Amino acid sequence: MLQAGAAQVNITPPIGSELVGQWVSRKSTGVNDELFANALVIDNGSVKFAMVSCDVLSIGNTTRDRIRSLIAKETDLNPNQVMLCGTHTHTGPAVVSALGTDTDEAYRDWFIKAVAGGVKIANDRLQDAIIGIGSGNAPGWAFPRRYWMKGGYVQMHPRKGDANIVRVQGTADPQVNVLYVTDKNDRAIAVMVNFACHSTVVGGDHVISADFPGAIRDVIKKVKGHETVVLFANGACGDVCQIDVENPNHQEHGHRWREKMGLALASEALKTISAMNMNDTASPAIQIKQEILPLPIRDIPVERLAQAQAAFANRPMHPPPRTRDEIVQRELILLSQDKERDANVYAELMAIRIDHAAIVTIPGELFCDLGKRIKVALNPD
Repeated sequence: MLQAGAAQVNITPPIGSELVGQWVSRKSTGVNDELFANALVIDNGSVKFAMVSCDVLSIGNTTRDRIRSLIAKETDLNPNQVMLCGTHTHTGPAVVSALGTDTDEAYRDWFIKAVAGGVKIANDRLQDAIIGIGSGNAPGWAFPRRYWMKGGYVQMHPRKGDANIVRVQGTADPQVNVLYVTDKNDRAIAVMVNFACHSTVVGGDHVISADFPGAIRDVIKKVKGHETVVLFANGACGDVCQIDVENPNHQEHGHRWREKMGLALASEALKTISAMNMNDTASPAIQIKQEILPLPIRDIPVERLAQAQAAFANRPMHPPPRTRDEIVQRELILLSQDKERDANVYAELMAIRIDHAAIVTIPGELFCDLGKRIKVALNPD
């Protein structure tokens, strides 16, 4: 018989903490909505695994490994069968370094313990469960953000109505995928929602927010119960965001749009749940595959690196600079130092099969077309 357990842990940082996700560092001035680490453990009797979704920009390899190490000490879970992801909110704490923001090491240490603790709670709550998986569609909420421009180059985030736009480059994916878990009495345990869109609806703000994934969570909890644990797994959104460049009548940003988008996507997820055929007589077959893929660090133009090194010859690398040109120069130096230590970065690929459905996780910001090609390869019919 299938068993499942879920838990959520509040990971909201203190006001005044550094926020990561923009060019320059920002200190938070308030909390619009709280952040959570949401954990779901599933056990079919032969395979047990966990999925953890956290309201942070991303989770680096070192942080991931430290979380898994703690989980292995506190539970019987195989650490290599714990899937961790960030919802990619751009108004969350600095658990990673990015551009002009350095990692908040004190917060990250606390975050690691909090996430591992949430997985332990979820594992302790295992109970007989029923699982359903389905897909819906929500067009009109995610759009390509790269355009071919006059002059033969591609620009990200051109302004609405830019006369230099020639045509769009790339596509969006309206598919909303949902995993739904209930107990034997049909009470919701957990919902996982997957949708491909950058979590940048409130990205330039100085208040802490889980962005639209948090709004999805709020709506589902109102319908399915406050104790329902809601996970969000972002799709291949490297070239996709919420802004419709070709529609001059919408301003797709801010907390109001966050709520509208969350309501629309949560409604589609709930509609998908209502159509699911929940099978309570069988335990689904589960398989997990994991592979580490070495990716070579790109070559750095010698002239650009020399210019960057000259610019920082008599100044420290920390704290980060606050102008774009200097931030790029610093990034080139840091990248060159990484390459000297190791010519590769290491991407963990994980695939989880649950009966005829599959969850594939790939780090980084994959372009949407690649994500759609993976879906077709998994389900050619």
